[in-house]
Amino acid sequence: MTRENEQILTAIQSLSQSLRSEVQTEIQSFRVEIQDQLQPFRTEIQAELLSSKTDMQIEFQSFKRDVQAEVQSIKVDRQATDESLKAEVKRWDDRFFKFAEDSTNRSNTLIASATISVIAGVVLILSRP
Repeated sequence: MTRENEQILTAIQSLSQSLRSEVQTEIQSFRVEIQDQLQPFRTEIQAELLSSKTDMQIEFQSFKRDVQAEVQSIKVDRQATDESLKAEVKRWDDRFFKFAEDSTNRSNTLIASATISVIAGVVLILSRP
């Protein structure tokens, strides 16, 4: 190669390096400018996310309290139902035993009456002249 070609090649390489450096500087500058422009949006979005998170935590706590209150109410209702059921079973047991006792008394009375009738009938027959 000739000296002139070498000089042209060196100039082209130098120019290429210079352009590359300028383009990289421009890209870096553009990147910083974009980041600076996006920063308020990023800050606003982060604030909204934090606010939404806080709101959701508050709603969750409220929902949790509501569910706990409902569960407690169901437990109280269940206990009341259990007590009512126990009382009803006791009443039915008492009725059954009272009925059984009454039936036994009637049976005993009937047997005693029949026995007295038979004995009285025999005594009457024997006491006839």
